[in-house]
Amino acid sequence: MEEDRCVYSVIGHYVGWLDRDFRILRRRGEDFSHPNRTPPARPEHFYPPANVPLPPMMAELKYETMDVLDEMPDLLPVYDAFSLPEDSD
Repeated sequence: MEEDRCVYSVIGHYVGWLDRDFRILRRRGEDFSHPNRTPPARPEHFYPPANVPLPPMMAELKYETMDVLDEMPDLLPVYDAFSLPEDSD
């Protein structure tokens, strides 16, 4: 597996790898012994494209491989998930 295909969460924890179908995959029995990385700086703005093409048909996965966004989405928290809400009083 190539090093540049590894996927890390916004807090720097290893999540899995990016497949050629643009899915984030992970082995079911994989341990969490991957070294953590320093998360990148928060981007100022994100402008998604206006039109997005339909995704290609995805190949079947073996049982030992899982789609992270389908089975373990909690491994990828949003960037501001750990900020505390301010009091409304």
